Amino acid sequence: MRQDPNAPLLSELRWFISQRWLAGIVVVLASGLNLFWTHWVANEIWILSVGIFILFYNVICWLILRFLPDWLDLLHAQRMFAWAQITLDLACLTALAGLSNDLYSPVLGLFMLHMIFASLLLQSPRNMPFVAWGLAVLMMGCSLWFRGQWPESVSESLIGVGWMTTLFLTIYFTTHITRNLQDNRNRTHAVLNAAADGVLTVSHIGRVELANPASLLMFGCSSAQMIGEQVERFLPLINLEGKVASNNICESVPTKPLDSHAGFGVRRDGKEFPIEVSISSMNEGSKKTFIAVVRDVSERQRNEAQLTKLNQELESHHERLVQHEKMVSVGRMAAGVAHEIANPLANIDGLIQLVERNPSRLQRETPAQLREQVARITQIVRQLKEFAHPVESDLQSVSVDDLVQSAIDMIRFDRRHRQVAVEKKLVSPCCNILVHPLAIQQVLVNLIVNALDSTTNEGTHQVVITSECLEESSCAISIQDNGTGIPEEQLDQIFEPFYTTKPLGQGTGLGLSISYNLVQHNGGHIEVKSKVGMGTTISVIFPVAQCSC
Repeated sequence: MRQDPNAPLLSELRWFISQRWLAGIVVVLASGLNLFWTHWVANEIWILSVGIFILFYNVICWLILRFLPDWLDLLHAQRMFAWAQITLDLACLTALAGLSNDLYSPVLGLFMLHMIFASLLLQSPRNMPFVAWGLAVLMMGCSLWFRGQWPESVSESLIGVGWMTTLFLTIYFTTHITRNLQDNRNRTHAVLNAAADGVLTVSHIGRVELANPASLLMFGCSSAQMIGEQVERFLPLINLEGKVASNNICESVPTKPLDSHAGFGVRRDGKEFPIEVSISSMNEGSKKTFIAVVRDVSERQRNEAQLTKLNQELESHHERLVQHEKMVSVGRMAAGVAHEIANPLANIDGLIQLVERNPSRLQRETPAQLREQVARITQIVRQLKEFAHPVESDLQSVSVDDLVQSAIDMIRFDRRHRQVAVEKKLVSPCCNILVHPLAIQQVLVNLIVNALDSTTNEGTHQVVITSECLEESSCAISIQDNGTGIPEEQLDQIFEPFYTTKPLGQGTGLGLSISYNLVQHNGGHIEVKSKVGMGTTISVIFPVAQCSC
């Protein structure tokens, strides 16, 4: 399909055809009235025939417009269609003038209407309306010549010249006005054609009057297939009363733009697609016209679904990375765990050997001692199991004291804990924070392990864990060491993934990055203070759920 950009609007052609119905009926009725009553003009049968012919070719024009809309989208097709109608109309007017007293015919003034129609429908090239004027003069002149009615008197000649001049001036002034209106319309169409969203203008009876290229592409229609159709055919959420149906609620359309309404549009092939529609209205005399701006959100929804999927995959990868880091920590503490389990196992073995040597001297407290050692092993296994368990999804209100103690219990398996004094100084009574307990336990373990790593084998080193209520809205847990410290220029990088100051092979560079993300996910934030040679203090701060400070 190649649509002529300078073609008349289909709505104007429809209006032109609708007016011809009235003209044909008037001619038929006037000829019948003259035949059976007034007898003002002869040739009543010929005039009746002209009226019937007007109605006949108007039926053909209506059928073409109704059933051959694709043809009207071909290049220059609409202009050819308009020319054919104007030519037939001028021929019929010429015949009626010849049948009703030529230059003195009462229908002679109707030629001016067609000069106006020519100015309206034949916009390009710009001299086309004047060609219609020449065609009208030629037809009327040929009619007078062949019928032997060429003007002979001065008065008849003046009537003919006045008629031609009047038609020419009508063309001239009407074309000037029409061109200005057309220029304004072209500017409006240029804006509409450049719009990425579909724009439809809808009449007060719900028919589409204008559709920009974006809307034609969106609904899979040509302009001829869409213009004149009921808007509900394409936008079921708009009804004939000029209302928008959204979420099963009808809202009257005001004279100002509405917010976007989500719904579904229907393409020409019947397929539905998601859209957002904004409706506004304007008054044109006593009638109201509606403007619908339609946005196809199919691509956006696909992108959002893809983004949601990617976010889910990223969250899954992050959870696996957190779990991996936990397993790394468990692996590092394996030797300490073995040592912790070895002691109660040695005690159990010793008690069993005593029983084997002298079963008759089994002491009463021996079973209790055995159960105590088994309980120690059970506690160690439980702590490891809880620490290695994936982070739970439910938030819980837990005390800061319990979180810190659970982290210290895990750190005792680390051999460095035996070399560095770990001290806790917590406020009492302590605050409760709303977090994922296992996630924050992992954060504290990571931070304490980093504090232990920052100490050296020279001198006396310690790690101090403190808690502090900040006003009544937040609580800070701080891990302070007196180790090597972090250079100021590196403080902004320590939470970046894979960044580490440890020697190669002694750190993954993920501990602080994971800790930072876990704290952010639990609604807190991290602050770091450090001086080289004096140590580092890292504080995790959370809003409190309950505080008795």
